[in-house]
Amino acid sequence: MGSINDQTDRAIVQVSVVPTGQLFLPDKWILAGANLNTKTLYPDYSFYDLDAYPKCIREEFVMTNPHVPKSAGELLSEAGVLIESINLVVYSHLHFDHIGNPYEFPNAKVIVGPGSRVAASPGYPKNPNSPFLESILEHPHVRELSYTDDEWVSFGPFPRAFDVFRDGSFLLLDAPGHMAGHLIGCARTGLNEYVLMGGDCCHHRKIFTREGKVGEGYGPNGAHSMHKDLETAKSTIDKVAELNKKDDVLGASDTGSDNQDHVANNPAEIELENGEFLLVVNVGLEKGGDVSNLKLAKDGHTVLIPQPSDDPQDPLNWSSFKKHMLLICVAFGAFAGDFGSGAGVPTVLVQGIEWTLTPVVVQYSGNLNVIMCGVSGLLWMPLINYWGRTPVLFWSSVMGAFFTLGCALSPNFATFYGMRTLEGVTQSVGQTIGLAFIEDMFFFHEHARKIGIWYAIYIISPFWGPFCGNFMVGTMGTWRPVFWLVFAWSIFLICMMIVFGDECYYNRSFKPDHQPKRESGYIHNLSRTLGIWQVKNRPPKYWGTLLKCYGRLGELLLKPVMPVTMLFYAILFMWSVGINITSSILLGTPIIAGGYGFSAKAVGYMYFTPFVAIIIGEFFGHYFNDWIANRYIRNHNGLFVPEVRLWTNYIGLFFMIPGLVLVGQTLQKHLHWAGIVFGWGMFQFGVMVVSVATVAYALDCYPSASGEVSALINFARVVSGFSVGYFQQEWGLKEGFDTSFGIQAATCTASIFLIVSLQMYGAKLRRWAGPIKLKI
Repeated sequence: MGSINDQTDRAIVQVSVVPTGQLFLPDKWILAGANLNTKTLYPDYSFYDLDAYPKCIREEFVMTNPHVPKSAGELLSEAGVLIESINLVVYSHLHFDHIGNPYEFPNAKVIVGPGSRVAASPGYPKNPNSPFLESILEHPHVRELSYTDDEWVSFGPFPRAFDVFRDGSFLLLDAPGHMAGHLIGCARTGLNEYVLMGGDCCHHRKIFTREGKVGEGYGPNGAHSMHKDLETAKSTIDKVAELNKKDDVLGASDTGSDNQDHVANNPAEIELENGEFLLVVNVGLEKGGDVSNLKLAKDGHTVLIPQPSDDPQDPLNWSSFKKHMLLICVAFGAFAGDFGSGAGVPTVLVQGIEWTLTPVVVQYSGNLNVIMCGVSGLLWMPLINYWGRTPVLFWSSVMGAFFTLGCALSPNFATFYGMRTLEGVTQSVGQTIGLAFIEDMFFFHEHARKIGIWYAIYIISPFWGPFCGNFMVGTMGTWRPVFWLVFAWSIFLICMMIVFGDECYYNRSFKPDHQPKRESGYIHNLSRTLGIWQVKNRPPKYWGTLLKCYGRLGELLLKPVMPVTMLFYAILFMWSVGINITSSILLGTPIIAGGYGFSAKAVGYMYFTPFVAIIIGEFFGHYFNDWIANRYIRNHNGLFVPEVRLWTNYIGLFFMIPGLVLVGQTLQKHLHWAGIVFGWGMFQFGVMVVSVATVAYALDCYPSASGEVSALINFARVVSGFSVGYFQQEWGLKEGFDTSFGIQAATCTASIFLIVSLQMYGAKLRRWAGPIKLKI
């Protein structure tokens, strides 16, 4: 291979990889003929502090999404290596993703290739427009190799090799082309064994195996290529390819591969890949790549995301029964909030008689209860990352039961008003943390169906309360049994959690052997449900700090995709409250006063309409959401993007818009009540379909912030619905219900613009905003 390697008494070295991070590069920069819209994940050895880079580099982060959770020094320290013992750092070249921070190693000399200083000086901040950092070249122990002053020998096809330790164990090969000063490391690991560390001489293995060609015409900042001198770079690649053919040489470079690099192992990686990742692989087909290291679903081709650990206590490895019972618990917790809130609607008349107040005044307690259901999510949700999922659900439910009991026993309106407010704050937590449970226990390809189960139970609750309340008030003529029923439901929920509860939070940045020990058995499950285990087991960085947990809500709200999604959902869901208010009032109003003259029981029967509609919507979405996602995946080589979810919204709107018009015309012209049934049913079917699609889309965009996504969407739902109660009835009486509901239908139609905007620009907005940076 070359004169220096003919000697058999040379020393050897060991080679270890320090995986400091990763970033994305467009495939069109790397390979000729590559897809113009796809990217591949590459190793990244950049600074831990990404904000230290020049502006021209930081502007590219929108596209490259660099992720460096820990620096090289931190990783070495965690592995037991004293950073003071590191005495040499070699840079392959000075591009931002290869330099790291040499100042982490106080006793180390720094070697750079010949020509580096001329190419990189003056660096940033001396030159504000430079992509290079001046601090590297100002390092007190930096040494630039010289063609004239240093001794070079030949190594195989490379005419210049620098023997770092003068024993042949580690050589630096002069490898020009990519940029001035580019070096290749060559480590001797055995008597006749070598490992080449190629740096950026060649970004894809297909190039030096001759399966592909170097990309031309595209590059960073509008460059024609990834290489400064393309022809010289090709010559270097030829030399590497010649060495790589030899059996005793292993080539290691920052290379990517096919779809395998789009596999996301956890929610954070999905965000780093801008929501675009491999969900289905074609096992046995060449383009499917090597999937031997991937865990797949039972169908043999769906990638399990996140990739589960081998820990039996990993919630992803729980039995289906255990997962679904905990899902039912959180769904019933979500049900409790609006069930308790809606149950108070039929009681206002009898309460007003008892306390000599008008129904409008009594309903003030209900209005405040509703808004508290939205606010509660912002208060409670961050605690699930600080204390745990199940303890927050359990203790909030206990408090909710206590305040519901207070409502049932209230001797006067003032007490009832206070109890209703606190009931709303505590009893609706399941509405905002359900997504976190789903994210923890179920794989990505299961999310839409599990969201459908949770949401169907959750979204039916605003109607179940008035349904039961109307029957009970109509039969008993008193209001307290209604709240005893809500209290009974709360106790039932608490009992379910005591029996089936367990903690599903599992920090996947920790290896299984570093996870807090989770012992099996009912007593240990109960300890985790009550939050005792979480208090006793708090490894550093396993749980989030309170500041970070609350700060993540604000960070997510500032991601452009989220406000648009929240606005779209708020516009649609608010009219669900509008139909509920107007229909129930007019159905119960005497015929002589312009209503339908229904009894309380008859109004209760009308609530079968949303029940049936929501069940049909869940059945439809249960299959359609998977079908539309799978159809896209089949047509895009197994890749998935979040915007696929949004197509389902058009079907929901197709039913919602005419449903509103039908209800408005029926109420205004006093047509047969069947018009209300069909219109209301059409609208609620659409709401169910839209709810799952919209929530699943938001979760797919930011899966590492499942709780925050749930809290913000629920807040938008509640605030919009809360506001309708203040103008819906008066608006219809003043302008006509045909006009008011017609305008509502028009706003739903206009909301299509928001969906189209997300489909067109959602990916770009996510790329611009980047992933969630406040990590737990």
